[in-house]
Amino acid sequence: MAKDPFMERSEKLLEAFDFADALAEQEQQHEVEMRSLLLSCLEVMDSFDRFFAHVEAVSEPILEQRCNWLNTFRLIRRQLELALQKAGVTPIPCIGDLVDAEIHEIVEVKETEAVDDEVIIEEVRRGYEW
Repeated sequence: MAKDPFMERSEKLLEAFDFADALAEQEQQHEVEMRSLLLSCLEVMDSFDRFFAHVEAVSEPILEQRCNWLNTFRLIRRQLELALQKAGVTPIPCIGDLVDAEIHEIVEVKETEAVDDEVIIEEVRRGYEW
């Protein structure tokens, strides 16, 4: 028995509608995630603004103030790191690993007797996964 052309067309339209609906839901979820990430980044920007407003008020920083500033920078960096982690961005560890051309970009080769060839001994710029 042959399929009714009207039924075939109806099934195709329903499939297309389901696909479009799933795509719209996926885009909406992406928008929510991006909004969350942007708000986290804005918090980091606000932290930097507060820090620089405080620093500009000091004419000659003493050693203790410089140490406090370094600690503030470390805290703001940690704040940014947590925001990125929350968004699913994670650093790719590489020191001590074998070179993988799919992941690593070699910028310099150094001869050393301490480790085998093709082992990463230094990181010039950290890579990330998302």
